[in-house]
Amino acid sequence: EEKQEVAAGSLGVAAGALGVASGALGDADEDMKDPQIASSSGDDKDDTGTKDKKIVKREMVIECIAPYEKYKWKNIGDMKDGVRSDNIQYATAFSPPYHLQSILRMQGHSKKGSSKTTNNTMIFIVLQGAVTVTLNGQLFTAKKGDSFFFPAQSTYDLSNEWDETVEMSLLQFHYQQEMCCVPVDPDSTLA
Repeated sequence: EEKQEVAAGSLGVAAGALGVASGALGDADEDMKDPQIASSSGDDKDDTGTKDKKIVKREMVIECIAPYEKYKWKNIGDMKDGVRSDNIQYATAFSPPYHLQSILRMQGHSKKGSSKTTNNTMIFIVLQGAVTVTLNGQLFTAKKGDSFFFPAQSTYDLSNEWDETVEMSLLQFHYQQEMCCVPVDPDSTLA
């Protein structure tokens, strides 16, 4: 039986109803090892005489909606990169364990500036406009509907060379352990 309760942009869901998928919630992996939450052999027998597995359900509150109109935009442009602070904006949608879902918005003719991903993998989807991407020295253009990602330990830059504002969905995954460098395949085509 699944219990659902909608309140203030959150959804309460019985943990047992999430099954294996709850492992994707980060700390839920530990919860699933808890004998009060995970499946355990029970003493109840069904009609065939075999033991049933009991599942104890516990309600978990999961943020499942972040309305666009409620985003809190932060100005992150930097004059050292030749852009005003409000030319590049960033808003966080969700921040579950080890992940970050956000939106990055760049005004026309602006540049983010060179950055390094360290232990993060960053996945982008262009929602509006186009962006010139530099990844470990290789250049390509991504336009509305295109996806691209930066592996951990990568150097990257984003540039909007057009008049139109570019807006991108950005999902970041943070690795908890040290990552080695990912070599760039010289035969790959990034465009």
